[in-house]
Amino acid sequence: MNKHFKLPIAYFLTNGVEADFLANVVRESLVLIDMPGIKCVAVISDGLSANLKCAKLLGLNLSDINALKTWFTHPNGSDRVFMIFDVCHIIKLLRNLWKHFGVLYINEKVCMAIG
Repeated sequence: MNKHFKLPIAYFLTNGVEADFLANVVRESLVLIDMPGIKCVAVISDGLSANLKCAKLLGLNLSDINALKTWFTHPNGSDRVFMIFDVCHIIKLLRNLWKHFGVLYINEKVCMAIG
């Protein structure tokens, strides 16, 4: 095959996972698919806190706008792998959270309320 195409390499369905374990799974998955020559350019995830911590462990900097870094170095040492957060999924989670609680607070101030 000499065509470029996009294909998910894995889905990990869990009921909670630690960020350091998740970062190791990402690294190991990249190593395994690199062996036959498959190039991974992005990891896509939702915005759960474990995923954000995983991103930090992989070397991303998402907290400082002046030093923003949205990629990490592939374990092969030469390629960049970007981390993309699924914003549509995050909005859906926020909607469900809002519906469930009725009021959402940020720093003890109401940011969204139903009704």
